[in-house]
Amino acid sequence: MSYQDRRREPRVDTAIDASLEGAEEVACRIANLSRSGAMAISNVPVPEMAQLQVRLSVPGEGNTPASTLVLEAAVVRCETRADGRYDLGLYFTNHTPASRVALETIVRTWTLSPA
Repeated sequence: MSYQDRRREPRVDTAIDASLEGAEEVACRIANLSRSGAMAISNVPVPEMAQLQVRLSVPGEGNTPASTLVLEAAVVRCETRADGRYDLGLYFTNHTPASRVALETIVRTWTLSPA
C-alpha cells in the first residue's frame, strides 16, 4: 500500500505560497492540500515530527483579496527531491472553525489531485 493509498481525505493540487514557522521561518510552496494535511516543497529540510505553524496566502475568489490562513502542523515526512529541494508531508494538528471552513473551500474549488 502506497503512502497516497492511506490518505483519508481528498487532496487538491495547489500552488500556494506559504511559510513554515518553527525554530526558524522557512518559505515553501504548498503543492497539494487536504482538510487534514498538505505537501509542501521547500529549499531546506525540516526535521520529521517538528511542530510548526503554516501560514498560507490563500487566493480570494472573484474580486475577493487574498487572505492569510494559519494552521498548526507536524512534519510527518521529509524527502529529498531529484531537484535537490524537499517534499514535506504536513499533518494539521489543530483546526479552528474558520480554518476548517477555509480548507473545505480550497478543497471544493481547486482541482482534485490524482490518487
